[in-house]
Amino acid sequence: MNDRCRIFRFASMVLLLAFGCLKSQGAVVEGDTLVIVAFGNSTTAPRAGVEAVYPERLHRILVDRGVPNRIVNAGLGGSHTGSITDNARHQVAHGRDRFKEAVLAHQPKWVIIWFGINDAWVDDETTGQPRIPLADYKQNLIFFIQSIRQAGGDVVLLTPNPLGARYEPWRLNRLQRYRKATIRIARTYHTQLVDVWGLCTDYVRQHRATMDNLLLDGMHPNDSMHKLTAEAVADRLLTKIDND
Repeated sequence: MNDRCRIFRFASMVLLLAFGCLKSQGAVVEGDTLVIVAFGNSTTAPRAGVEAVYPERLHRILVDRGVPNRIVNAGLGGSHTGSITDNARHQVAHGRDRFKEAVLAHQPKWVIIWFGINDAWVDDETTGQPRIPLADYKQNLIFFIQSIRQAGGDVVLLTPNPLGARYEPWRLNRLQRYRKATIRIARTYHTQLVDVWGLCTDYVRQHRATMDNLLLDGMHPNDSMHKLTAEAVADRLLTKIDND
């Protein structure tokens, strides 16, 4: 065997070993790009005062872990899970209105869904009616999950984050019902779950902080909350990749 053949065989062995190592670690082989859609409201959308929202941070974490990925930020301020015909307080394309174009059209492997605050919000305290009733919120999440799975993708559900001290306790109590509903749906439909609410309360306890230390304005996540969220989502996704 001449030197050229020996070099070729050695190089081939190195490539095979490297490929096997990547497979064993659950990494995505070069050429495969994990497509992820971050679907939600203003807690997902880029925002002034935030250096990097969680989809940007998640992208960096996955790249650092050897997972090529493309993340589509489909967060839209004012958006709830329903349609504009359900509640038109904000004149935007809401979850149901833009779901096909903003989510399914990208053929994602994963969709991260983060709604709840706008759905639970009460504009007229005399009626006490939320923009999207809890039963409709649940049905909308189920519709998203089933549609994504029919298209070959899967879901990470995020619970809404808590509100800060500037808001009335009854708003927090109402929002808690939407959080619990999200958790129940994740368990029933066997989706991945990140309980952002729980992450925040754990952080506050461990750091002897207040909830407002994680919020820009009493409602929207600041960089610290986006970091917590991105790390938790990355943990769920990397665990699934490693086990697939």
